[in-house]
Amino acid sequence: MRILLYQLIPIVVLLSPFIEVVGFTLYWRRSLSSPWLYGLAGTVIAYAVAAAVMFAVENVKPSGAGTVITSGAAVWRDDGRSLPDKPQIAQSESGPMFAPLTPSWFALLGTILVLCAVALWGLRSLFRSSAT
Repeated sequence: MRILLYQLIPIVVLLSPFIEVVGFTLYWRRSLSSPWLYGLAGTVIAYAVAAAVMFAVENVKPSGAGTVITSGAAVWRDDGRSLPDKPQIAQSESGPMFAPLTPSWFALLGTILVLCAVALWGLRSLFRSSAT
């Protein structure tokens, strides 16, 4: 079951800005002048916000020191045992390694979702219906 969870985590994380846009579009549908255009613009803005946050985090904490998503904190493994106190996480030459389910990883995901929500709320004023 845990292996299925690890396979679903990256998919859900990559889709989370889109899911947030769809949720806000459905919630505000009656008060928006053009919900489909809002959904399209909101998707672009949500992914731009997510990319900007990831770019900022990677620049502030270079991958050699361990980033928010590649921190050396112990993570769940498939066999249920935790990693030793000081795990040796090998950094690949192509980029950082994916280490989900750490507290800093959840903080990064929460930051992205909150900033996307603020951006989408601000975008709503551009698509406000004249009836409201």
